[in-house]
Amino acid sequence: ALGPGVEDWREGDRVVATVPGKTCGTCRPCRPSDLEACLSPCIVGVDYHGGFAEYLPFPVHSLVRLPDTIPFEQGAILADAVGTPFHAVIVRGALRAGERVAIFGVGGLGTHAVQIARLAGAGEIIRRIEARVAEVDGITLHMQPVQDLTVEDRVSRTQFQYTLED
Repeated sequence: ALGPGVEDWREGDRVVATVPGKTCGTCRPCRPSDLEACLSPCIVGVDYHGGFAEYLPFPVHSLVRLPDTIPFEQGAILADAVGTPFHAVIVRGALRAGERVAIFGVGGLGTHAVQIARLAGAGEIIRRIEARVAEVDGITLHMQPVQDLTVEDRVSRTQFQYTLED
């Protein structure tokens, strides 16, 4: 069913929700449509029931049409496993063709981030595969810390020496 005042949508339209719940729509990030950064989100299955529901109400601003050519099984991952790294690499990171990008953690989201960076024309993609091993455009690097830093410092200051794998 459609709520009051909903236009341009019909019952039965194929959709994907881009936000896993409801946003407040009034905070500073929500006003310019940066819904992922809402300061007061309500998450399905956490803040209100519906995580396993067959039908679930969503605000119109959080819906994107799912083309008939994309099966629901594939469309279901678009908002999270593809949308999240797209937002990180393209929107927040503002990656431009030819730039270097580093992706740490090549799991479900990281794998898509690598593909998105490649499609965006990244000049060099450095991806962290496992602890102390990275791959730079097909070359495996083994990393050894140069200095032992506190946990607080590691994110921003860890330096590595690189050796190429034979």
